[in-house]
Amino acid sequence: MQVLKILCLYILLLLMSSCNKKLELLDAGKKQIVLLGELTAGDSVYLRAGESTAVKTGNTINEELIRDLTVAIDGAGGRFYLTGTEDDLSYSERTLAFSNASQVQAGNTYTLDASHPSLGKATASIAIPAAFTVTVSDTASADFLMKSCIQLHVTIDDLPEKNYYVLEVLQQPFTVEPAFLFNGQWFKQSEHWELYDSLFNAGMPPEERMDSFAIRMFTRIPSFSDDDKSEHLLNGKFSEPAKRILLDDKCFNGSRHASTLYIPKDALGMQYPGIGMFTILQVKSVSADYFHYLKAYEQLGIFSGLPDNRSPVRVNGNVQNGVGMVGGVFMREFRYIF
Repeated sequence: MQVLKILCLYILLLLMSSCNKKLELLDAGKKQIVLLGELTAGDSVYLRAGESTAVKTGNTINEELIRDLTVAIDGAGGRFYLTGTEDDLSYSERTLAFSNASQVQAGNTYTLDASHPSLGKATASIAIPAAFTVTVSDTASADFLMKSCIQLHVTIDDLPEKNYYVLEVLQQPFTVEPAFLFNGQWFKQSEHWELYDSLFNAGMPPEERMDSFAIRMFTRIPSFSDDDKSEHLLNGKFSEPAKRILLDDKCFNGSRHASTLYIPKDALGMQYPGIGMFTILQVKSVSADYFHYLKAYEQLGIFSGLPDNRSPVRVNGNVQNGVGMVGGVFMREFRYIF
């Protein structure tokens, strides 16, 4: 029933955004810290945090961003703190971005804790999977279920221990702009014009080129698969596209496994002058708790909050004394411009 409560709150948020009338809410629950995201091996630490809505009679939904939250991680290299900042997603997702430059290490387990003066302390344990190898071949056009698609053959070299995999297709816009080189890094001229001018004034004109800059905005592209080991096909959804292809290695543990994805061409975003689209295939090895969280999440209906058998599903994350999920991930990523 917790899922139904969350979905009801979501619907109320949508209603509030479409009218000026304040909605009175029924009594239920209390405010809690919300933690969402992934710790990905080889990347710096990045996640999102906020607070849930405490629903009380006569009150309205609080859309303020969380303040005075302290987030820290214990793991390889000791304890370090994350810096919370507002970003482009903060007011649409009601969360702050928390980050630290420390690199997440494969095979390690991290303990995350978030403390707030009035919300208390929430914790999560995040296990990062070991490194694995994957290859992608035979990228080509193909028809699948009478749809014109991009076909990707994916081969995973599974490790002997228990593993879980997630295959996702995303699109990310990028701009093509004049850039200059400084200290081994390319910078946009439009955003760093003061530095650009200072180099010229100092008699050190930098190297220049047109460069691509990705925008931190992703669109998930539902795709088809004919992999009979995927949870999608095991659930009898061969003819439906999936937001994620989920694979439990119980049927191919320690061996090589081949999977094929079909990306509908009509689902891919358009390319415009000065703006392009990366199509990104992410093949992730994920922690067990994250896999089961995503599996339960994928079973939910878009509007009803119920799976196909119409019985309630509870989506439990790994955040103790709080809400949400921070998954452990080792990822291989492949980028294309179709």
